Amino acid sequence: MANSTANKKKKNKSEKGSKSLYIVEENIYGRGFSDDQSIEFALMEFLAFLFGLEMIDGYSSRLESVGHMMSLPDKPKIYSSIGQAQLLRRILYDNAILNSQFIQNHSTSDIWEIWRDYYLDIHPDKYNENYKDKFSKYVDSLKHCFTDEETEDPIDAFKRFFTVVDILRANTYDYTSDKSWYVKILFPFSSKSLFYEGSPTEVTEKKNSKEQSQPGEKLNVGTNFFRGQGHSILAMLALSSSDEKKQEIEKKLSNLLEKEYVFAKAVRLISGDCLEEHEWTVLNEDKNIKSLRYFPIESKKDCQEIFDNLADDFLTILNLNVSFNKKIRLLTLISSLYIYIYLLRRSYSVIYRYDNKCTEPYIPLVFGNCELKSISRDKYSYSSNIITLAVRNWLLYSINEKVQHGQYASLKIYVDEPTLKFSDSNDAVIQFKQLISSIIYPNGKNEKDIENIAENCQTFQDLLSSCTYNLRQRRNSSKIVSDNMCNKIAKSIGLVTGPNNYLHYAITDELLEAVVISSCKQRYMQHSTFLDLLFKKFRMVVSVDLFKEIKVAEQSASSVDVDKIKKNEQLLQNRLKDLGLCKELSDARFYYIFNPYISD
Repeated sequence: MANSTANKKKKNKSEKGSKSLYIVEENIYGRGFSDDQSIEFALMEFLAFLFGLEMIDGYSSRLESVGHMMSLPDKPKIYSSIGQAQLLRRILYDNAILNSQFIQNHSTSDIWEIWRDYYLDIHPDKYNENYKDKFSKYVDSLKHCFTDEETEDPIDAFKRFFTVVDILRANTYDYTSDKSWYVKILFPFSSKSLFYEGSPTEVTEKKNSKEQSQPGEKLNVGTNFFRGQGHSILAMLALSSSDEKKQEIEKKLSNLLEKEYVFAKAVRLISGDCLEEHEWTVLNEDKNIKSLRYFPIESKKDCQEIFDNLADDFLTILNLNVSFNKKIRLLTLISSLYIYIYLLRRSYSVIYRYDNKCTEPYIPLVFGNCELKSISRDKYSYSSNIITLAVRNWLLYSINEKVQHGQYASLKIYVDEPTLKFSDSNDAVIQFKQLISSIIYPNGKNEKDIENIAENCQTFQDLLSSCTYNLRQRRNSSKIVSDNMCNKIAKSIGLVTGPNNYLHYAITDELLEAVVISSCKQRYMQHSTFLDLLFKKFRMVVSVDLFKEIKVAEQSASSVDVDKIKKNEQLLQNRLKDLGLCKELSDARFYYIFNPYISD
């Protein structure tokens, strides 16, 4: 046990120290990004965290509370309690005996009791003295709820219960995978079906002043699949300008997840709400807490429009006359699209400091087998490496800031006139290593890493490239915000297509519909207005004027083929008409974007 405790302390110490490993990326983008999280899990994480947040006094919504806290310069922690829906999770995913074969083998009047005993045998809970009695009451309540009449055969009632369980299992993300029960995520039919990713830990108790291990497991917050992107969605909404919209979003989400319909009722029923002691769950209800990851304050300056647009689109989707499932899917696509736009915007903002040729991010959309693919491919190729380029420029900016004055002022000559050989052991080399260490490891020196970074560097540019490469390798190995993350998001939401080496921006029908119905706040919108809105909100380029703007901004000498661009725009109109999202007047001179989910 002593060894286990020591290892735990060692792990915690390591994790604490590792925070400094990503200080560069956190200063640019914030904390809460990963290239190893699906867009579906990102939205589930957002919902789970939002509904688990504890309100801060003085604010009328959770989003307002978070927005206030995140606007403070010291980025304080915001806490959320967990412990939701553990019984439901156990019944669905840690209950393999409940299957059709079990019903066939135990088709007797005492089938409920047989299942109860099987379940208790598999899950002996040592943390609750009255566990068996409470679970028995729970089973009796289930039996009563699933029985139509007092005279009904218990087998039929149990079959009805199993059918509901089976349907809920089928609405689980990656249910057929070999993931453990505590990481499986149910579709958000209600607030009670919002799961945190779990992580079991060894449970101990003190006896005779000594720690002794107990059989069983205690569930803490896990981060293998919930890696922070849901926090990023919440942060973007929280940093939006309108408190009224924040309140409305929270209200609409609460109404959406508290509706009285069949799946929500099933979730509440199996969660144990039918018990008088409904707060009881299979696991102990220790209030674990998890701090909210943050955005840098600087992001509020150049990304405010993005935050406001996301809040606006969230509210539009929540007000649409569409099915529950469709709303969740739309929110999933739009929220991840804005994360992609945010990453591009922050990257370009940093790059622009040292590259006068750097322009705003552009996403040239290509429809069909169009000759504009090369332009789109070039822009996507640049964006796919944008984070590494932003990190390099941030390092350059930080180094220059430090050599302008203070203890590193003597190094300015080596930045402007890169003649220093880092293979030499002189004072300038030592100072440069200290300088790099102060930027990359502000909470402590990693001399070994610094030596490896500076090894074989002959000039300042060599050192800068070596630092950039080192940070890129570190990001990739840890699966935090990286170039690959941008690529994965773009592919997941349907923003790019083509072979891996020839990817270009080309939007899928599903994402195109999401963009149209979230952007079109009225039933009809002029086609030209819509194209301008695509560019303003998402940097998506389709029209001739916008393609010309790209060429001018990038100081390109090549001309714009107007006919090809007009053909591309016509292909978009055809796509929209096929999707029922575009209508034309009788004279065929004017086109209108049509949102079928908004009433006249």
